Amino acid sequence: MLEIDITLPRDAFRLELSCRLAARTTGVFGPSGAGKTSALLAVAGLHRPERGRIVLDGRVLFDDRRGIHLPPHRREIGVVFQDNRLFPHYTVRRNLLYGSRWKRHLRRGSQRFAFEQIVDLLELRPLLGRPTPGLSGGEQRRVALGRALLGSPRLLLLDEPLAGVDHRRRADILRLLRRVQDELHVPMLLVSHELGEILHLTDELVVLDRGAVAGAGRLTDLIHQPRPLALIHGGGLLNVVRLAVREHRPDEGRSLLDVRAAPEKPHGETSQRETPRGETACGETSRGEKSRGAVGAGETPARRPPLLSGPLLADQSPGAGVDAVLRPEDIALALAPIEHTSMQNQLRGRVRRIVEALDATLCLVDVGFPLLVEVTAKAISDLDLRPGKDVWCLFKTRALQCVAITGQRTSARETAPFPGPSFGTLPAALPAVSARAVSEGGDLASESRSASPPGGLQSRFLPSLRAILPSFPRSLRPRKRGSGIQ
Repeated sequence: MLEIDITLPRDAFRLELSCRLAARTTGVFGPSGAGKTSALLAVAGLHRPERGRIVLDGRVLFDDRRGIHLPPHRREIGVVFQDNRLFPHYTVRRNLLYGSRWKRHLRRGSQRFAFEQIVDLLELRPLLGRPTPGLSGGEQRRVALGRALLGSPRLLLLDEPLAGVDHRRRADILRLLRRVQDELHVPMLLVSHELGEILHLTDELVVLDRGAVAGAGRLTDLIHQPRPLALIHGGGLLNVVRLAVREHRPDEGRSLLDVRAAPEKPHGETSQRETPRGETACGETSRGEKSRGAVGAGETPARRPPLLSGPLLADQSPGAGVDAVLRPEDIALALAPIEHTSMQNQLRGRVRRIVEALDATLCLVDVGFPLLVEVTAKAISDLDLRPGKDVWCLFKTRALQCVAITGQRTSARETAPFPGPSFGTLPAALPAVSARAVSEGGDLASESRSASPPGGLQSRFLPSLRAILPSFPRSLRPRKRGSGIQ
């Protein structure tokens, strides 16, 4: 449970944030300049609020009235920044060890994840001996994520996790984030101005606009509120459904996909359905399965989830998990199935809700899992659409864009649901991935001699590290050796 009630003055606005987050993963969404990154850095301890209180699992991180402001390294929070902030004079291995080594200084015996476990989970073994400046954007992001996880955080903060990642590699990052979510069960707070990125991981949102909370809760609740709906609709509304490969039909150029059950929860863990309303990310299907739909998380679908026809995913074995992205505007509604058409997916459903957006109307249709369908006012009139009306949802096989979650990597041609990389800026206050991990305690100089960064990188990197060293325990600071930090 993360409780935030703060005021943070910024140059263009005052961030007023008050919310209680109980879901395992929550997305912070809003346009550029809304205050998303400022909120994240306040939780990490890198910005000090003017007033308020921040509590993580009952532990007070900030309280202005009591004079409490824990420094970043004592908050047990991992941060993955937009620009990764890897040590350029370290190899991948030493960057990863950086988080776990200072964790041992903080609390012996509290290491939750083994080095080998994280290396295998994030597929980093081929990169261990390489210097970080030569890595691609996607590879750097995986190293940054691994270093944060090896600090055994109680909360993982992700700031625009797909920013700067090559368009073809975004699906790999999403797949690995889902593996972290499903296998490690680390709570996440995810910041993005791309709604689709968030919906692959959760439909529990905090929507920010000009420093204020425009809405908070499940997507299905937020689309009924004018202010968050305007922001959500403008951010690119998507249906995201968790599926599994049933079988391949290469002669037909397609694969058949099942709605997929959520993975078993660990012994003793409370399911997200047991958390309070507005604080979960999954909805149940009529078979008791969970679909990670971007919509309808709070609904109880009345129909058995159908078998879907998707693009051929020949490099995914049967049973492999995929996220299927389907845009509301790519779905047509009819009152009966249609013959002699290229729309291979024709799903019978029932209208649950009708919501007026700014320039369109959205129908929430239960087809065994919830779907948002965008229609015009004329379609509403012609089809006499209303809650309780039986309809058919029609869409092409190629309208489903699939991102692999388990198994082999999905080919890039089928895994690009987003229009392009998103870029942003971050203050250069902290050069490390983890807000808690600031110094390895002694081998900076030796590695800098063996893997020197390209010209200019070290000169930009070291001054910012020097600036923050005084706030950290002396035992965690680099030693004065050779060309290391003085």
